Amino acid sequence: MWGEQPEEAAEPTTTSVPTEAAPSPEPTAGPGQPQREANVVIALIFYDGTVPRVESDEFAEIANQGSAPANLKGWRLNADDPGQDFIVPDFVLAPGQSCRVYTNEHHPESCGFSFGSGWAIWANKGECGHLFDASGREVSTWCY
Repeated sequence: MWGEQPEEAAEPTTTSVPTEAAPSPEPTAGPGQPQREANVVIALIFYDGTVPRVESDEFAEIANQGSAPANLKGWRLNADDPGQDFIVPDFVLAPGQSCRVYTNEHHPESCGFSFGSGWAIWANKGECGHLFDASGREVSTWCY
């Protein structure tokens, strides 16, 4: 809707900061073992949806690339514009798990998250997604 997607997309720019693991009833590391930690990042942004005009099938994929679970309650995904925010409900992202946040579709098989927007969130011309932890610290950026 915002424009045509280039035939050869540039490599996305990503940055991430390791995140604190969710509290666990058992120790995450014993003597001589490395400390387990979560590493939650924006892994992908599908910015050129196929649904005409509204592109409700656009999504950002959030992944835990670390070795410990992360509770994402209160985390915020921003689509590079004020007011284009998705606030994550109380949800634990397991190591190796990823979830998609759609523009305006609900897919329970990929966590069921949606911005609930009636129009395209991600500009096809290029922009950045920003992921903030519950304290407001930016932990990941994915630009296209």
